[in-house]
Amino acid sequence: MWRYLALRLVAPTIGWLPNSASVFLVCLIADITHLLAPRTRNIVGANLRHIVGDSVSKKSLHRMTREVTRNLFLNYYDLLRIPWVTLEDVEKIIEVEGVEYFDEAHSHGKGVVLASAHIGNLDMVSQILLVLGVRAMILAEELCPARLHKYVMGLRMAHGLRYEEVSMGGIKAAFRALERGEFVGIACDRAIQGQGIVTDFMGEPALMPVGAASLALRTGATILPAFVVRTAKGHYKLHVEPPILVAKGKADADAVRKLTDQIIDIMQGYIKKHPTQWMAFEHMWEQDKRLVGEPSAPVSSDV
Repeated sequence: MWRYLALRLVAPTIGWLPNSASVFLVCLIADITHLLAPRTRNIVGANLRHIVGDSVSKKSLHRMTREVTRNLFLNYYDLLRIPWVTLEDVEKIIEVEGVEYFDEAHSHGKGVVLASAHIGNLDMVSQILLVLGVRAMILAEELCPARLHKYVMGLRMAHGLRYEEVSMGGIKAAFRALERGEFVGIACDRAIQGQGIVTDFMGEPALMPVGAASLALRTGATILPAFVVRTAKGHYKLHVEPPILVAKGKADADAVRKLTDQIIDIMQGYIKKHPTQWMAFEHMWEQDKRLVGEPSAPVSSDV
């Protein structure tokens, strides 16, 4: 509930407060939150250690966890800005590397699964798809409470971008979109519904989602890896990787694991390079879950 109230409280200031002042206040609030949230700070620190190694100093780790919190709050700020920015503004603040791969992936005629991760700011950068004329829908986590979900979805769809919840209805909509030859965006770094496969991530076992691999294998859709990086406050770069061609076939456990691992191999490269831009606020690795006594999640190869 606090997120909903905070967003609604801050939203009216977006239109009149200068951007530089807004960014300063956002970072200040983030720093205060970082100091007052030891549990979240410890979880983020544990995740970062898997990326940067155990040799990182306590001081450096504290700085990095603070930077993660700042990036989270800047993401909230940019989310609130979406209705205020025009698509012309979006084109100015987002650089796209590998834009030619959109046409290449789409040329195979079986739809495209945009495989991404919670790096940078997916909400703002997803708007570039409208600028590029890419017909797409995005699968997104259902937020709680319901009024927060409704409010955030309204912000995300302010310019007409389509979103569906990660639910049975959303998955069916994704299949229909791919059958029409459209793009479907899905994050591949968090098993939101607690289902996936335990596989190698950063060299250690972690529960990872299999939605992108399953969708592609069941439809023959091409996978297009695409990852966002914040290059400056309010500016981003979308890195689009070469398409991964997928033959339609049975999405058995071995095929799903192989394709999922292929996506993870590309994805973890961006996370390693930009660890403080990765928005992961729950324990990601199995050994950390055991240390804090978290129950193991059910494992499934379903979407």
